[in-house]
Amino acid sequence: MGLKLSVLDQSVAMSVMISRCNPLVLVPVYEVEEQAIRLVEALTLLTTQAVRSMGLERVIGGLKTGFAADFRRLAKPLQKQTPEEIAKTEVLEAYSYCPDSGHPLPVQSN
Repeated sequence: MGLKLSVLDQSVAMSVMISRCNPLVLVPVYEVEEQAIRLVEALTLLTTQAVRSMGLERVIGGLKTGFAADFRRLAKPLQKQTPEEIAKTEVLEAYSYCPDSGHPLPVQSN
């Protein structure tokens, strides 16, 4: 159903969006710092905007009855982390919900 990023890919992408720096290189290289965006904007781009770009906004991408969804419980809130910490965010649990199943199903870690 389209491109699926791993949890690590999503965390790194979010970190780069808010800092404009790749946190996984030994010597950080800043691209264009003034193009950095806020965390809430990065979350929107990786969730609802990604779904909209694939034309699936009537099926996934919203916390609404009948929608499919993925849920992740993180080790600590993203708002309290630096971009470098976000890139290495630990996912404690992950679930995927499909309306057909009626309940969330555990997702195996990468």
